[in-house]
Amino acid sequence: MNSVAASDLPELSEQVSSDSVAQVEPNSNAGLSGTSVPIPSANLSSGSSEYGSEYVGALGSIGYGAPLPLSPGDRLQLTIPGIGGEEFSGVYEVNLNGDLEVPYIPPLRAAGFVPEALEQQIGAKLVERQLFRPELLQLSVQVLDYSPIQVSVTGAVFDPGRLLVAQETETGAAGINNGSTQFPGDYPVERYLTSTLLSAGGVQPNADISRVQVLRGTQSTVVDLSGIITGDIVDDFPLIAGDQVIVPDKGVFQEKLVRPTQITPDTVELYVSNITAPTNGRNLEGDGDINVASFEYGTNLLQALVAAQCIGGTRSTNANRRALLIQTDAVSGELSTSEYLVQDLIAQVTENPNNAPLLMPNDAIACYDSGVVNARSLFDTVGDFLNPLNLLRSIFR
Repeated sequence: MNSVAASDLPELSEQVSSDSVAQVEPNSNAGLSGTSVPIPSANLSSGSSEYGSEYVGALGSIGYGAPLPLSPGDRLQLTIPGIGGEEFSGVYEVNLNGDLEVPYIPPLRAAGFVPEALEQQIGAKLVERQLFRPELLQLSVQVLDYSPIQVSVTGAVFDPGRLLVAQETETGAAGINNGSTQFPGDYPVERYLTSTLLSAGGVQPNADISRVQVLRGTQSTVVDLSGIITGDIVDDFPLIAGDQVIVPDKGVFQEKLVRPTQITPDTVELYVSNITAPTNGRNLEGDGDINVASFEYGTNLLQALVAAQCIGGTRSTNANRRALLIQTDAVSGELSTSEYLVQDLIAQVTENPNNAPLLMPNDAIACYDSGVVNARSLFDTVGDFLNPLNLLRSIFR
């Protein structure tokens, strides 16, 4: 429980005015308790969002492990012990306008602020209205449930669009329902930037992760996530309802981004067809000849062909098999096809491992028989046609 000291209250009353809140500096730690943390570079412009200027005032208040800013729908427990406190103590919910409505005081801006900053606002208003003596007032604000929030993700991600993140579990708490108990105040990790990017399918290999932009109303900040790849410390960015995330296109393919990380997928789903002769045991998953198979992100075409049993067996009949790779452009939706002789592909990769194409989500692979097998199949068909007894034997087997 946090106390509001008498000496602090006049100063707090000035701090919570709409004019001062709207001027929060990009690199300040307003509303955060504890040690100072590095703040990613931000370019904040003045203006108001749908929730008002105070709603976006906490945009620069970020840091690893910092409290999450509140969003509409979040449920809070307000506690004021002692005589008179029972009229105010209870469970409150941030309304759709981003305000918190407490009896006997005007609605207070809550969305975009951390709970500690909201405590200060409530305490200042209660004293300002002479509802409590400053030296006797103690209050606390505790988050009970984090509401699901809607954010949009655009740019160089595999599944851009509007996302509902931090969905509620069966217990009413926010987060993924994995059977674990959710305690009051537990953070839903989905409301952080890295988890949201992963929910959008992960960043593409052409993404500029050093300049990920978060728009909040008319204000914006740029977050550098390159430390996820280099191993440096990264301060994750907490999101609130209505945020827009833009991942810029760097214009080049970056192989370092084609591996499982916090912002890239762990696995990719590929369509695999291998009905070459013989077909026994060729299915990776399912019962059909065409399968949707999961591969670790970063798998190349040659590795997938080995897994699909398109490579190996009798050299005289299988060495000249052909493989077809079908890829879909994530932005335009256009299809591109590339055909490879398996034997040539092996030789190219032996010379330079980078010659094997890396596979992306929803790529399709098809394997074709070699010319020797095709010729043998043609001769078998002609033989069956010339000798009807062979056809009868195949029917009554």
